Amino acid sequence: MGSLFEIAKSGIQAYRQALSVTGQNIANVNTEGYSKRDVSLEELGGIQGGVTDVSDQTGLGVRVDEIRRSFNAYVNERLRNSHSGYEQLNQFSKEVALLENTLLPTGSDLSTFIGKFFSSLQELAASPEDSAPRVVAFEKGKDLSNAFNDYSQRLETAQSGAFSQSKLSINNINILSNQISDVNAKLKSAGATTSPNDLLDTRDLLMQELSKEIEYTTEYGSRGEVTIRLGNSGQGPMLVSPNKAFNLRAKVTENADFRYAFETTVNNISIFIVEGTKETTTTQITGGKLAGLVNYYAYLQEVSSSIDDIAFRVANDFNIAQKNGKDLTGAIGNDMFLVGLPKIEKSLISGSNLDVKIDQLKSVYKLDNKIELNFDGSKWKDNNNNVYQGNSFNINGLAITLNGQAKKGDIFTIVPNNNLAGSLKFNLKSGNEFAASAFKLAESNTGNLGTGELKIEGSYQDPPLEISKLEDTFVKSENTLLATSFLKNGAIASIGKNIKEVNLRSFSLQPQLSFVISDDQAKTINSFDMTLANGNTVSITFNSSDLGHPVASVKDLADILNSGVTPGGNSFSFASYGLVASGGDGALTIASNDQNFTSSSISTRSSGTLNGVIKNPTVSELLATDINIFTREGMHIAGTPLKLEEYSALINKNNGFLNDAEYNAQYINQDYRNVEITRGSNESDFSLFTGHSASRSANPIVSQTLTIDTFNDGITDTTLSIPVSSSTAYTLKEFNENASKTGIIAEAVTRVMLDPIEDIAISGTMSMSISSGVKDAVSVSATILPNDMTNLVSELNKVSELTGVKAILFSDKKRVILENVHGDDIKISDFVAPGATETTATVLDQIYRSTTSSITLGSTSSNNSAVFTGTIKLHSPVDFAISSSDSSSKLTGNATITGFDNGYGKWTWSETGEKVTVQNVNFGSANQTIFSNDGKYASKPIASYHFQLPAVDGSSSFTATVKTDDLKTNSPFEVNKEFLNVLRADSPDIRIVGNVINTLPADGTTLTFEFEQNTYKLKTLGKDVLIEGGEKGRLKAFFTAVSGWSGSTATEISSSNSLTVSSGNTFSIKVDGTSSGTITLPANTYSSNTAIAAALESAINADSNLSGANKSVSVKWTGDKYEFVSNTGRQTYDITDTTVASVEITAIDSTIENDLKLSISNGASTSINGYQLGIVGEGSISASQITFPNNTQNNISKTALGIDTATKNIEGKAVTNNPANRAYFDINVKVGAFKSGNNISTLSSSSTLSVSGTNTLAISVDDVSSGTITMPTGTYSSNASIAKELEEAINDDSALKTAGKTVNVLWDGNNYQIVSNSSLTSASVNVTTITTALDNHLKFSSSSGGASSDSAKYRVKYTDAAWLGGSATAVNASSNLVIANSGNTFQISVDGTASAAITLPAATYTSNGDIAQALQTAINADSNLSGASKSVEVKWTGSSYKIISNGTSSQDVSVTSVDSAIESSLKLTTANGGAENDYSFDLYDGSGTGSDRSIFLTDLNFQWNSTDKNLSISRKLDTAPLHEVSFVSDSTNNEKFGIKYYPHNVSLDGSNIVITSGNGKPVIASFNGTDNKNTVGEFITLKNLPPEELIIVLNGDGAARRVSATYETQSIKDDGIGQNLIFTVDSNNEKLINVSDADTGHNIASRTLNDTGRFKVGGYSLKLDGTAKSKDSFSITDNLGGVGDGRNIENMLKLQNDEFAIEGKGNFQTLFSEVVSSVGATVQSAELNLQSAEMIRDAAENAASELSGVNMDDEAAQLIEYQQAYQASARVLQTARELFDTLIDRI
Repeated sequence: MGSLFEIAKSGIQAYRQALSVTGQNIANVNTEGYSKRDVSLEELGGIQGGVTDVSDQTGLGVRVDEIRRSFNAYVNERLRNSHSGYEQLNQFSKEVALLENTLLPTGSDLSTFIGKFFSSLQELAASPEDSAPRVVAFEKGKDLSNAFNDYSQRLETAQSGAFSQSKLSINNINILSNQISDVNAKLKSAGATTSPNDLLDTRDLLMQELSKEIEYTTEYGSRGEVTIRLGNSGQGPMLVSPNKAFNLRAKVTENADFRYAFETTVNNISIFIVEGTKETTTTQITGGKLAGLVNYYAYLQEVSSSIDDIAFRVANDFNIAQKNGKDLTGAIGNDMFLVGLPKIEKSLISGSNLDVKIDQLKSVYKLDNKIELNFDGSKWKDNNNNVYQGNSFNINGLAITLNGQAKKGDIFTIVPNNNLAGSLKFNLKSGNEFAASAFKLAESNTGNLGTGELKIEGSYQDPPLEISKLEDTFVKSENTLLATSFLKNGAIASIGKNIKEVNLRSFSLQPQLSFVISDDQAKTINSFDMTLANGNTVSITFNSSDLGHPVASVKDLADILNSGVTPGGNSFSFASYGLVASGGDGALTIASNDQNFTSSSISTRSSGTLNGVIKNPTVSELLATDINIFTREGMHIAGTPLKLEEYSALINKNNGFLNDAEYNAQYINQDYRNVEITRGSNESDFSLFTGHSASRSANPIVSQTLTIDTFNDGITDTTLSIPVSSSTAYTLKEFNENASKTGIIAEAVTRVMLDPIEDIAISGTMSMSISSGVKDAVSVSATILPNDMTNLVSELNKVSELTGVKAILFSDKKRVILENVHGDDIKISDFVAPGATETTATVLDQIYRSTTSSITLGSTSSNNSAVFTGTIKLHSPVDFAISSSDSSSKLTGNATITGFDNGYGKWTWSETGEKVTVQNVNFGSANQTIFSNDGKYASKPIASYHFQLPAVDGSSSFTATVKTDDLKTNSPFEVNKEFLNVLRADSPDIRIVGNVINTLPADGTTLTFEFEQNTYKLKTLGKDVLIEGGEKGRLKAFFTAVSGWSGSTATEISSSNSLTVSSGNTFSIKVDGTSSGTITLPANTYSSNTAIAAALESAINADSNLSGANKSVSVKWTGDKYEFVSNTGRQTYDITDTTVASVEITAIDSTIENDLKLSISNGASTSINGYQLGIVGEGSISASQITFPNNTQNNISKTALGIDTATKNIEGKAVTNNPANRAYFDINVKVGAFKSGNNISTLSSSSTLSVSGTNTLAISVDDVSSGTITMPTGTYSSNASIAKELEEAINDDSALKTAGKTVNVLWDGNNYQIVSNSSLTSASVNVTTITTALDNHLKFSSSSGGASSDSAKYRVKYTDAAWLGGSATAVNASSNLVIANSGNTFQISVDGTASAAITLPAATYTSNGDIAQALQTAINADSNLSGASKSVEVKWTGSSYKIISNGTSSQDVSVTSVDSAIESSLKLTTANGGAENDYSFDLYDGSGTGSDRSIFLTDLNFQWNSTDKNLSISRKLDTAPLHEVSFVSDSTNNEKFGIKYYPHNVSLDGSNIVITSGNGKPVIASFNGTDNKNTVGEFITLKNLPPEELIIVLNGDGAARRVSATYETQSIKDDGIGQNLIFTVDSNNEKLINVSDADTGHNIASRTLNDTGRFKVGGYSLKLDGTAKSKDSFSITDNLGGVGDGRNIENMLKLQNDEFAIEGKGNFQTLFSEVVSSVGATVQSAELNLQSAEMIRDAAENAASELSGVNMDDEAAQLIEYQQAYQASARVLQTARELFDTLIDRI
């Protein structure tokens, strides 16, 4: 029964609880958050025991196992997610709907303002000069900028509101999360046996509210505590943990975003998890109201950015368009809008009143980072350590103006402004600033065949260069010390537009030897040993006992090595081996200029042996790297041409080139776009001169194909088709159009020299027909004078525009150049010259060298025409070759190195080539020894320049080598000066020695003179003589003191105290070592001391002893004494006169001595009483004379300086040996003469001339007319005999003899010349008449070419041994000499052989020349002499007979006896003055004949110093002012006498060598490229850089890759003015546009048209409308018209539509419409998404309600069910009681 009771009881209890739960459910049917409970019943089994503990299979009843909440985590999670999604979209949708109204306010939106501005511009375009539309447009522009500002403000307000709402949402989130955390705590503290359903309901309700604010995921603990993570990934940061809650915080941050070109950051709301002081940002905001607000804020930012984008585009596009035009004043358009002005934030010290104003210097400004400036009391310093001073300065394109007084510690910060729309500002100050007129015009060529029209659509900028800048790559340095090393070839740096000039140099590497050695180790050095590869060694021992400077440091050791002297005083070779040392504590480095190191060691006491580290360069490292300069378009403007594989690998974007770049070396090393490019290398360029020809009637070029091999590597780079008879100009054109891109530079000229014009010596008419190219021939005729082609040149140049031929006259007027600068053929026909004259026409090349193409031109039909093709000059830094399909082509050849192009000298020729200027290319300290102070670097230069002056017409050749390290300073001046020093070292010196003057001239006395074609001015200053002008330091001038005799204080004589001299008036004197006889002071009464001085001077100079020795004095009264001075001084007129100028009174009668006081006993003494001026030009290569122009100032100064009676001297350099006997040299001497015409017959024994009949002529000599002169009849077998007889006949003319006039008649091998023997400048000869028969041979008439001349050729023969007789009797036709048959013998000895008795043939002699000839014949017929092979020449000198040995060794001549009968006339013996005359010279005519007559030049003295072995040629200026001497080019003979002569003048003009022709022909000289050496392997200098960025590229085989750079910067003027360009449609591809510079015509790029006809180049965005045809051209040029056209405004108006949309320009209204449409679409999308989210949320709520909600119907049914169960259990209990009662009753 107990069991039944328990069962009933358990049922009652269980169902009572169930009824309670049901009642609770019903009671909370409307409670928010309440979850329906369910009762879980559990059977009580028998096993659980009962009353009797006996197992019972019936069971023990029921119990409530659990009261369960209706809860499903998945359903709840879905519900929360749906809430989050819905609330997010609901919030976003509401906000974005409001945004749509913001963008489209009632009234005018942004699009309306844009439209109104464009409408105002349209009115302005219609009337650009009217002010009214400009005013309207000005106001509309301001309205537009204000509209952007307003939109910016609206959006900023909307963002601020979104942020405020976000903070409210976060506040709710933080409250809810904390509440949930509290619930968690309670759940964890609840009992383990109870289920806190109410807490769980609270938890779930809070979580549901939280899900509306933010999306999250959950994890549940065992007690029902929850962990909440942000986001929907399940991995987000915890907002609520089981133990605590984390708060959120929101703030606006800047996140990197590069979507917008105008800014680098975008503002967003960032959410941070806060834990104490630690904040961690999170991006897990994926749902809920907060996500909707954050997204809305970001969307506002995106919309704002879109508006900013439009604002930027408006500013940028309008500003670009503005700068393409001119405003009403004609100025370039100013920026229309400004945007991006940063803001200023200040942090000031208390009391500071600083005000900061900021303005932008460029229209669109972008500041990446804040700039903070701090004031230190005197200056401002920013956070990049830049310093600024003053109250106004610029920072990164910003103008800062400070007002008030700053205090130390004041700070202001420049903050970037990313709100572009808000910062947009209309910048124009008035309507006049609208740039309505186009600044540039795009125009079509009028000759175009197509309909194409070029339009400028706008501008653009190339992408920035991403390679290092020049200034960031290099340290400014010209030498190797600070050069930059590169690991590999390629693009190394860029040259920006801020670079004004740049110099680049590449260096080879040198052998280096290095030691790691400290100062302490160096102090203990024992020895240093080193060996070079060539075997040279350096071995030094150091001892402690050395007295020299000890080694106290490594630097001391380096200094000792460089000095070449040990501390012990021993010399050793080091620098002479090409070594230099550099020392510093820790390092010793030794560099060798060209020898590798083999070994080296240092022995020390402290560290033993230290071995050097050797780094000998490889073969490739000895080669300097090639430097190249490119434009970004691929134009190779400087450097060495590249091969295909080289430039293919180079030209790409990674190296800075543009996408459309193509390799083109067309302008390499030339003046690309007016850039001044200097480039060179050790060996200079390879050059080829070809194409020239000279033919009689036609251009000889045949049709052919030329093959161009640019690198001479057997690979054809291009071919050219050359038609028949092509001119050089045509070939050049073909080359430039089709082959120039390979890097070979080509130029052409047709230059023809008519030479020698000097042979045309007849006055008369010269004519020809001349033309060039396709021009018509023009006949030219001119009257020419002998040796003067001036008139012909004048006439040719009058028609040069018609003929295309320019005529250029040489300086000597004898030669002419005919030139066509384009290289067109020059054609000459119908050539006529006076007489039978012929000339040679030779084609000259570009450097005025004669080519092999020459032809004769004459007056006959066989030679009166010619055709000349010009010369093409090709050159390149690389070897190249040209071959042809025509084996005999004149257009082929292999290039060679000439040294002229891009080497170490710049060569400039005058227009005739007679003057060459050579500029030294110099590298300063780069070619001098250099080392670092730290001992780690040293360089020993190898630089040497090799200069050549090749032989000219047989002259000497000159070479000079200059090593820069030998110079104190390496500069162009020092190098070229040393060149000339070396060249001049072997050339004769030129001297002027003035006469003695008693007193120095007044200060400032000036004298101008000319030397080596330079003009100098001499100026006196006391005893100093200054020289100005001409070549610096070329001449020396000085006064030499001259010794004299000064008496003591003498008696002063006057009219009241006169001196009467009557007796006792003799004295004697010694002058220059020559003693006088007894001299008498004339008896007289003297009333002044000056009168006595004059009398003394006259008496002394009249003394026969002194006058015979050419000695004289000057005597002057000084005021208290008499002074005597020698007049001769140290003049070098006579090379053997070595006496010193001096005067000494040797004796004087006491009578006059009492008053004169001239003796030593009375105090007289030697003194300096005079001065001589000396002017010296050492080493004149051209043996140029010093000449004094005849002018008033010079005439005065010459007297004051003693130059009027000076001596000129040419002194040759010493030679090793005396010249051989009868050696000679030829000279040209200025004379007064008359020269015959040409074509004179050469006479010989087989071709004689018979003169018979009457053969006469008349002449004038020095303006004295002769009588009729008869040429002796006879048969002449030599031209020399004709000259001799003619000379004798002329000199026998009575009229000339009476006037003292004589001549020499010379035969130079081609012409006769009658020369006046006068040495004065007035000398002249003229042939006035001549009989025809005589003229047929002599050619003296003007019709035969005879003319006056001013120069004659002489041969100067040297005599090693001769006998010179005394003054002999003069013999001539009127005073003959009769030699009888007896008493006419003599004897001589020749070279040690005595003659027998020699007989002078009996005859009547009419000239001394005949006697000399007879003597010579008789002597040479002597059997003794002839048997010993001895012979002589006998020459009449004009006063004596000179017998000259013809021997070559042991020469000696002496006259041993002469019969008195002939001796009285011949004067050959010593008794009559005969004597040996060794080492002497004699004059002959130019052909070397004339021994039988006297050929002489007055006061021109030739002497040989046999001791010093040098030649001296002296001339007296007062007596021989005419006879200037120049040498004939004949190195073989000249150099025997120490005369190294070159016909051209070589001098220094500033720092340049100038070579000026001295023979009227072009100058030839060179640097020998193969002999030059240099530390600098290649150099490039760029000046006047183009408006393009450039790229520096290293290339080539050289592995040194060590480059230095110096440069100058400039400010970049970004005025917005585009380039003037020409656009030409390619001849082969009509889609290809070739772009060239309008100013120079140089190609700069090529572009291919896109499908719309658009392309970009040079900063222009262009479009080609219509259809352009091949070779059509277009131009962009300056608009030179007025400012009234509206073309630029019309271009602005195009921004309104989508014409430029593809270019990313304009189309502003469409862009705004797109923004508005995008917002509208977003609104619609948000609404649709919201509806969907709402449905999802509702479904989730229904599901949750079904699961956890209370259903009254269900609960009512449940209530009945539980009630019935309860009642049933009660009935069981009652039944059990009844049973129990029954049982009890029964018991």
